[in-house]
Formats: sequence, structure tokens, C-alpha cells
Amino acid sequence: MHYDRKKRKLYFLDEIYELSLSNREAAKRIQNRHKGRMLTRLPDGQVTCDNGEPKSIQELKFFGLNTTPSKKGPDSIHFGIKFLQDLTELVFDKRRTPNAYKEFHQYEYEVDRNGKYRSTYPNKNNHAIDCTRYAMENDMLNNRMLFSSIKI
Repeated sequence: MHYDRKKRKLYFLDEIYELSLSNREAAKRIQNRHKGRMLTRLPDGQVTCDNGEPKSIQELKFFGLNTTPSKKGPDSIHFGIKFLQDLTELVFDKRRTPNAYKEFHQYEYEVDRNGKYRSTYPNKNNHAIDCTRYAMENDMLNNRMLFSSIKI
């Protein structure tokens, strides 16, 4: 991904999206795909991982990735999705990021048995969305600090 902070646009450029992918194979694919380039715009090619998988984080680190756990907390899903909704545009390369494109375009609020939308987000078919939230967490946290420092 590439985030244009001034224009508040997020560009989806590439993905590795596969079920049952081993940590060894994931690390190998990431390293091969990004050989000679910084993995992300974070310092030292840092890769932010789901903090619910500490063993996987350590294993990916062992295989040569600079991993760090995500900073999930109360309402992090809600806050992350609101942050993404507030961006001016999400731009997808549909050929290189078909799964992210599909997830973001099909994801919606849960519906109750009466057909009315609830204000909760379903925790299914959202792997790319979660990945995006983790990758953007530093920008979201900086944004949160900015808003919390405004006096009205």
C-alpha cells in the first residue's frame, strides 16, 4: 500500500492472499517480491502482524522479517474502519489486489433479522481489511492524537 497523507488517499498496490500459507512460505514470498526494496514505508521494512499470533510473529522474525505486533485495543475495529471511511479515496489495482478490492467492496454493516442495519461490523471476510488497519495503525494513532489535542 501507499498512503498519500496530504490527499488522504490509500493506494493498494500488491497482495499475498492465501489460506493455509505457512509462515516460512509467507516470509519467503514477501522477501522475494520485495527484494531490494523497502517492504513498507515504515522504518527498516517493518511488518505489522496480528497481535493475536505471537508465535507466528516470532517465527516470521526468525525467517528474516522485521515484525512487530499490532496495537489493537478497545474499539480498534470500529476506529480503524471509521478512519478508512474518512479517507477521500481507496484506490485499488484490481489486477494485483483482487482480494482486497473484493473485500472492501462487499464489506458492510451486519443486518438484524428484521433487515435493519446494526452498527456493528462482521468479523468475517475481512482479512485484507484487518491487514490494512494494522498497516495504517501509526497514521490512525497520530490522527487520534491530533483530534484529541483540539480544544473546542
